[in-house]
Amino acid sequence: MGFQLPSKCFCCATAEAETIEHVFFTGRLAQEVWSFFNATCGVTPQSQNLRACLLSWWLLATTSEEWRFVLARLPSWICWNIWKARNKAVFEGVVPQNQELCKAIFRDIKAMFEIQFSRVVDARVFPEMCDAIAKLPSLKYGFTIVGWKPSATGQLTLNTDGCSKGNPGMSGGGGVIRDSDGHLVFAFSAFLGEETSLRAEILALLIGLRLCVGRGVATPFVQSDSAVLVGVLQRRFHYPWHVRAEVEQIWQMVTEVGRFSHYVRETNKVTDVLANVGVRHVQEPLRIYDTLQAAPGLARGAIRLDQLGVPVIRRGRRAVRGDI
Repeated sequence: MGFQLPSKCFCCATAEAETIEHVFFTGRLAQEVWSFFNATCGVTPQSQNLRACLLSWWLLATTSEEWRFVLARLPSWICWNIWKARNKAVFEGVVPQNQELCKAIFRDIKAMFEIQFSRVVDARVFPEMCDAIAKLPSLKYGFTIVGWKPSATGQLTLNTDGCSKGNPGMSGGGGVIRDSDGHLVFAFSAFLGEETSLRAEILALLIGLRLCVGRGVATPFVQSDSAVLVGVLQRRFHYPWHVRAEVEQIWQMVTEVGRFSHYVRETNKVTDVLANVGVRHVQEPLRIYDTLQAAPGLARGAIRLDQLGVPVIRRGRRAVRGDI
């Protein structure tokens, strides 16, 4: 009819105008949700607007790394779930319930916490999660000794790596194939153009396997420092549609998922150097190094150290009993 009217909030029983502040903070549903999490976490907003509320969460002082993680991300999950509830109310006619919304937010932050810290939190509701986090052993940094090792006696090992300067950005790949004594069979560096980090990892591995087939080299064991890539190749993770063709080509060349293994980055120094070299030779898509002397200096040194079995110190987090 040509009349401009304010949007009605479908999350409220009364006909309230739908604004950003109303949907995410001052509306009935939003207030009930924020009140629950504010009371549970001890957060007191300094002003009655959304921006001040978010700042109250983000600036809350805490000495625990785990609690900093929760407090920094929980407001985003609250806003995201309120938005989803609002859309269900508008497009599906589902009346939002604050209790169900709080449960959904709890499930999201619990899953994110467990993935980030590799810890299972035994809790069915958010207050139980808060108590469980308080009882968890704190994380301290420790050191372990690691080193490159061949996959099996008498077998070849292919290490690959990909890097993306920007994700997506200019990318390079590198790889080295060695026998069980650590002697170089061949190595390569490749310029991959503008790619994401995952696709660069996949392309680097695909190039290495194609070179093995073209040179009549037996199917090697594959080592990568990308846990995501190894999870995909072992069929434990789903892969994005845009790398489907490359992943299936890799499976055709290496049919045994047991041939794929994950190695920490500190043990994959050779391919890390080669991948970064690949980013720089823009005019030359692929360089192959058939001898140790032909390889770049840093890669050559890393190959010799691996062959001698020189260990590397890896710094990582470990759990230590104590109060958070």
